[in-house]
Amino acid sequence: MDAAGELKTLQPPALPGEPSAGAPLRPRHIVAVVDWNEGYRRGVLRGIRNFAQGQPDWILHSVPTSMPVKAIMQWRPAGIIAEPHVHDRCGILFRRGVPLVSVLRRRGRPWPVVTFNEHLVGAAVGRDLLSRGFRHFAAVTVSAPWSRSRVGGFSSALAAAGHHPAIYSVPLPVAQQRDRTGIVPYDHRLQRWLENLPKPVGIFAINDIWGRETAEMCRQAGLSVPEQVAIIGVDNDEFICQMTQPELSSVAIPWEKIGFEAAACLDRLLRGQAAPPSPILIPPAEVITRHSSDVVAVDDPWLAQALQFIHQHAREPINVHDVLRAVPIERRQFERQCRRVLGRSPLREIRRVRMEHARRLLAETDLPMHRVAECCGISEKEFAGAFRKETGTTPLRWRRQVRARVAV
Repeated sequence: MDAAGELKTLQPPALPGEPSAGAPLRPRHIVAVVDWNEGYRRGVLRGIRNFAQGQPDWILHSVPTSMPVKAIMQWRPAGIIAEPHVHDRCGILFRRGVPLVSVLRRRGRPWPVVTFNEHLVGAAVGRDLLSRGFRHFAAVTVSAPWSRSRVGGFSSALAAAGHHPAIYSVPLPVAQQRDRTGIVPYDHRLQRWLENLPKPVGIFAINDIWGRETAEMCRQAGLSVPEQVAIIGVDNDEFICQMTQPELSSVAIPWEKIGFEAAACLDRLLRGQAAPPSPILIPPAEVITRHSSDVVAVDDPWLAQALQFIHQHAREPINVHDVLRAVPIERRQFERQCRRVLGRSPLREIRRVRMEHARRLLAETDLPMHRVAECCGISEKEFAGAFRKETGTTPLRWRRQVRARVAV
């Protein structure tokens, strides 16, 4: 209290770079130099926007990477979030003290970098194909550091199980034409490579674009997908995945989370905090299974038929007896072969396929739990317990976690 007996309100000190309490906020122009021509870039921009909406002093400008630096400078930007190949042009702003944050690739030093772990992406694909019983593996790649990192993760996951993938590197002129025009010239070498791979084979396509091209090449070569060739891409671009025949499985990348974290990093720089010493790596989400890899690969024809029955009917209330009624295989042999090839019992395989479908519904829809359970051929009462056995967590918690990783 002061001499007059009145209470004085103590104001906390302002953070570095912040206006003092009671002072009007001064607008800060933030420029996101990120193209919006592809789904993953639009996801990054949505994440940046989501963060900016909570910052009353931010005025966000979204511009294409082709915009000249002089045009960007007209806003006198307080900070910039940009794709790596823009940084050389924006270096003049950085040298003038304007904070920069890089997104999408690890290039960009000395600026902070926010991206995802490319190695873990490839490892996720390898583990998924191994769980489906594949013994032959391959990858369709391009000549780029990020591509090599993804293939490195894929190869590491397979090497741990004693396997090594065949690699097809798209010729540079073909990749450049695809990037420039959106059209891929017919690649006879890729067709011959696909035809000569041992079957069935699980293929890691380095992204959804090349996953779609690989599926189209298989169609022209008369190879069935996924029975002979299973394909998994990266980015989970719903337009590309759904336009592929059959629909393409893909690794979901948390693009919105990357954009949000890049904006949060820039905000910390604007407040006077030090730049992070190493790249901020956001973990990938998971493989979203669609038709292109929804298969189990085994050599035993009866076991293959039984497992195919499970994959086709697991969303119905089936059990092991239903499988044996549909497929002429003796139960003990079925149990033994399942454990030998997959490392799990037939009942566990039924549950795994159901819960894989449940995970996709939880991630991609807002269906209530009783409808998710119904779509998976299981009662609502049994659903939570079965899901916990398979994943170690509850369906509701899993939905919250995966959505927190993929979008903020």
